[in-house]
Amino acid sequence: MTRSFRTAFVATLALAAAVPPLRAQAPQFTLDRNHSQVQFRVRHMGVAFVTGKFKEFEGSFALDTANLATASAQITIRTASVDTENERRDADLRSPNFFAADSFPEITFRSTRVERGAAPETYRMTGDLTIRGVTRPITLDVELVGMRTITSPQGRQIVAGFVLTGRLNRFDYGLQWNRMVEGVTVVSDEVRITIEAEARAPAG
Repeated sequence: MTRSFRTAFVATLALAAAVPPLRAQAPQFTLDRNHSQVQFRVRHMGVAFVTGKFKEFEGSFALDTANLATASAQITIRTASVDTENERRDADLRSPNFFAADSFPEITFRSTRVERGAAPETYRMTGDLTIRGVTRPITLDVELVGMRTITSPQGRQIVAGFVLTGRLNRFDYGLQWNRMVEGVTVVSDEVRITIEAEARAPAG
């Protein structure tokens, strides 16, 4: 082995030792729409709640099953799919008074950080929520409902279930329509969010 070759070989070994090994990519879970729901609740007239949902959405989660605190998530919701079981109210929600679905067809959430919660199997997921072109941070409480490996027609899969909950002020996102009736707002400014998610990934 010549001196120049030996020097290059040693330098290559040193460089290889300095580079950390690649971590296995976390399994990519896809949201199962048939077993998931995206819901919201707002107070009406200060005395009761109106509950709605979105029928069309998609999402994915990168989950290291050995360390869920490293998880990440992204969800896209079609605003025109809003459904409160009242056609007149749904048309109003799609209008510029609220979601302006023609101009802003999607609501998106992209996580930026996950922390362990105080109770077992709970986490706090912070991310960027975009509604009507306005992006603001939001933190959701996340509960791991369950996780197991199953055999399905698509092969062996890991199935995980989560419930994500949070609150936002709709005025922060440009949903500013309101009306006062006898000193009480028709629609509250606070919106409660609940996402019941079942997601699946190949078991490998």
